[in-house]
Amino acid sequence: MKKLLDFFKTEFPGNVIEIRDGIDLLCQCLDNAVQNIHEKAGKAFVNRDAERISIMMDCVKRIDEMQVKLESYSALLDLDDTAEIAAAENENGETSDRKMPNYADYAVDSTVPYSLMEDFTHKRPAAFSLKGKRIEITDWKYVFVQTCEVLVSINKEIFMLFVSDKTMQGRKIAYFTKDPTGMRKAELIQGTDIYVTTNLSANNIRNIIQKMLRKYGIPLSEYKIYLKADYTALHE
Repeated sequence: MKKLLDFFKTEFPGNVIEIRDGIDLLCQCLDNAVQNIHEKAGKAFVNRDAERISIMMDCVKRIDEMQVKLESYSALLDLDDTAEIAAAENENGETSDRKMPNYADYAVDSTVPYSLMEDFTHKRPAAFSLKGKRIEITDWKYVFVQTCEVLVSINKEIFMLFVSDKTMQGRKIAYFTKDPTGMRKAELIQGTDIYVTTNLSANNIRNIIQKMLRKYGIPLSEYKIYLKADYTALHE
């Protein structure tokens, strides 16, 4: 499988994001299925239906195994980290002399929610919400940092495991570390001794947030992004 995915990354990079997003969408659907199974298992528990509970728990176990495999495929389809960094700098205008467009000319309705399955290239965030709580932010860096801080407040122990979890790290750079030496841009997550790299593209940040939510067992549907500007037309 790795050989096949590497072939697509080399020969058909335009299809890679579509395939990866399809895998991530399947994982989201499986998350929703697990949520429904848990609800029905609760009813079976009330009815003392041990056999049905056992069947449902076996289904959840099999789904978990399937998601681990799917997430490994998704990780293999991640863009090279250096490419993500270049994309991030281009999106943020950090290495470009081009004048930043006027927000008013490309403003969008900041009350419209977007899911984590969207393509956020050339878009600027206004806020994100998790479990119904909206948090205002100014750029993608703070979407990442403040999402981390919210998750720490929910369960710090899970977050602390990201440092040693290889599935939560990039192949060439660390997304979560206790030693920021060598990081081009790093932010300390409040309440921890963990730093996160923030020199990442919007879609790379989106992908990491998806992984974090899955580790927490939080359905992706409970997380929304709100935009303040869309510069897609400038790049067509």
